[in-house]
Amino acid sequence: MKYDFEELLRESADSEIVPSPGLDQKIIGRAEGTKRRKKAGIVWRAAAVAAVCIVAVFMVPHIVTPPGQENVPEKKADLPSGNSFTVTAFAKELTRKGKVFSTDCTSFGGSICGGDDGDISFLFRFPLSCEGKNIDRITYSLKEGDFMVQKTGHEYKLCKSFSLGYEEQKDKDREVNILTYKKDWSKEKKKKFKALNYDILKATPEQECEAWNLVLGDLGVTCTVTYEDGSTETKEIEITNEVMKATDIGGFAPEDKGRYPVQCYSIK
Repeated sequence: MKYDFEELLRESADSEIVPSPGLDQKIIGRAEGTKRRKKAGIVWRAAAVAAVCIVAVFMVPHIVTPPGQENVPEKKADLPSGNSFTVTAFAKELTRKGKVFSTDCTSFGGSICGGDDGDISFLFRFPLSCEGKNIDRITYSLKEGDFMVQKTGHEYKLCKSFSLGYEEQKDKDREVNILTYKKDWSKEKKKKFKALNYDILKATPEQECEAWNLVLGDLGVTCTVTYEDGSTETKEIEITNEVMKATDIGGFAPEDKGRYPVQCYSIK
């Protein structure tokens, strides 16, 4: 299947998509309900005929700040003409000192897909947005993996970076996820993952976090804004997973004493 990125550009009035190499070989599927081999928001390759997909729940707004740093202001670079921006997730500002995560325990933040070809893919949502002054455009980029950008009624498009106008962030028809395939990793990363002996059916919360932190460690996600005067500013986003108690996360029943892997966002 060949994807037409020019079509996406026409559909999204002011959006830009940079396609990933080898896109023609990547087949994307999305289905409703709970059919075997197809789960909502999960990507499949054509070769994965007997694929088995298991969705991992990540409570992926809440901020955790280390003790003693609650009132320490974060340094901001001097910018001309009052230009400024912050990156947010779940309507909370990302900083270097705290970590933001969702308190919605019903949200599915990540999934793992395995096929009979031996490959494994990891998919998770991208809940970031920007706020600031004098912002014209916003560009998100990554080094490893692909963004999956979809507008309602159209197939996913894979790309290494995508841009949108500041006001376009209000477009509820756009959904963005991040996808990475194990086969595309470096030999060293594959070796480290194999050494984990990761079994999604038996993994403890700590093992879940260890595996996902390895998966997310090389994404290299950045957010660059272009201001109305043509100047730019970039921030690098860190995505990690931590084990937290249900009582610390929120959104769970009061009697739930479980511990869960939580996907966290911060500025690197």
